[in-house]
Amino acid sequence: MVEKETGEFIGNIEIMSQNDGIGEIGISITSEKQDRHYGTEAMKRIIEYGYNELKLNGFELNVYKTNPRAIHCYENVGFVNVGSGKEDDDIHMMLKK
Repeated sequence: MVEKETGEFIGNIEIMSQNDGIGEIGISITSEKQDRHYGTEAMKRIIEYGYNELKLNGFELNVYKTNPRAIHCYENVGFVNVGSGKEDDDIHMMLKK
């Protein structure tokens, strides 16, 4: 991802895998560009792309319990906490159409 105004690299977002119509999202934003709502904008766009272009039925992701900014971002775009993630310090979140 690049910042529109400057063309500067700000992070990555991808649908890492797809299983049974569910895409797993991975996202990272450089620390100096956090708290500017870039994550929310990127999540909205990749979700729209996944639904419209890839015909996915939903999304999942894992997030560290100690990352409240990310959790808030994911909740803002509709993700819900569905339990423990792959690791002890992860939360597994899902978004269904």
